Amino acid sequence: MVVLRGTEAAPAAEGYLILEDGQGLLVIRGLPPPPEGHAYQVWFGDDTSRRMSGGLFRTTERRYGLYRITVPADLWAYRRVGVTLEPEGGSPQPTGPRMLHGLLR
Repeated sequence: MVVLRGTEAAPAAEGYLILEDGQGLLVIRGLPPPPEGHAYQVWFGDDTSRRMSGGLFRTTERRYGLYRITVPADLWAYRRVGVTLEPEGGSPQPTGPRMLHGLLR
């Protein structure tokens, strides 16, 4: 299980990433709904500029939820996980503000 902490852009946000058998479940609390035309995108990052998307999700007015995410096959090649605000449909690389972050190892 990986603890995710809110950033300056979302200080009240927190979450957990539960990893098991190549599957991921993201548990989020305190993250406001994204603005119209945007979604949150999960990223796995290494020590270089390599980033891999774990998928998109949208929170509701309740500001919490459970989301299934895509976990890279070579998960342990990555050191960090983060969530950014991106245009609806996602981005090939992070472009928006980082909302949550955590360390995989």
